[in-house]
Amino acid sequence: MGEAPLKCERVLPISARKNIAMNSPLAASLVAALLWCLPSSSQALTRSQEEDLARTLSGLPTPELPFHAARVVTNASADQREDLALAAIRATSASRPGSVAAVLVSIVGAAPGTAPAATAEAVRLLPADGPELIQAATTAAPEFA
Repeated sequence: MGEAPLKCERVLPISARKNIAMNSPLAASLVAALLWCLPSSSQALTRSQEEDLARTLSGLPTPELPFHAARVVTNASADQREDLALAAIRATSASRPGSVAAVLVSIVGAAPGTAPAATAEAVRLLPADGPELIQAATTAAPEFA
């Protein structure tokens, strides 16, 4: 049996939900956006795949972490790059939060298409470092600034 794919963790804040009538065009747009952010089962990483990546990255010396994270992302198929970038950001945040900026820069520099999602995930996980993370990502992938 395969494992269930990870679900998108991007949700609308409760304070915003109170002001939206569920039959409005805005509600329909939000539902469409939430459905869009859910990866199909063929693309999503399983929990065990994400845990394997986290174990691999946490076992590396800190100076090698950005290079290896970027290599994992760039060696993946195009439809899995974003999922792997997000998993690498989450793994780094959990084990070495001080290295998230370096990993983010390395990943978005090597795979610029992952920049918006990877930056958003990094800022979500480390909101106090948000401005620095955004600056680092826009320097590495200016086409997404």
